[in-house]
Amino acid sequence: MRFGILILALAIPLVPAWGQKVYIETDGSFDFTKARKYQWREHPLAHSDPVMQAATVAREVIRSRVNEKLMGMRYEPVDFEPDFYVTYFAGGDVTEELRVISAVGTTSWYGWGSNVYMDGWVKYGVDQHLNGFLVLDFVAANSNQLGWRAVCKDTIKDLRKRTDNITKAVDKAMKKFPPKPGSVEQ
Repeated sequence: MRFGILILALAIPLVPAWGQKVYIETDGSFDFTKARKYQWREHPLAHSDPVMQAATVAREVIRSRVNEKLMGMRYEPVDFEPDFYVTYFAGGDVTEELRVISAVGTTSWYGWGSNVYMDGWVKYGVDQHLNGFLVLDFVAANSNQLGWRAVCKDTIKDLRKRTDNITKAVDKAMKKFPPKPGSVEQ
């Protein structure tokens, strides 16, 4: 199952650094316009993933934002007998980018002066980016079949603002929900 998510993450094109991408998958077999009740369920991969278990802030941001959006569309969270389940899986990897801030190594600037080399110094900076993804799955309760999936990908440049990125990704995905009955999207 983890292999399937890895394949899913690799199958979607890499996200350019300038914005979020949201991909929607549905086969139109479940009519969300007739459904009214939903229940949260833990994603099968999340139970065994230590990063997902430790990401309590992300969990609260995702769940509260999805709840807000669904309830705004008149869906009702329930503890028993839902029409569909809502689940999510999130992950990513931190990359570091080394950048040269300044460097000195010769006295020959702008094409004039002597070519006498002196001891140089270089000052570096390291930027961390999170290349992350969020998968929202809405599953028909009566058949356990996937009815709607949103795959959100983003490069988070300022890790202190990652909750803003998560909120924007959920908002962007939920703009495309519910799918029109019988519509097929990929």
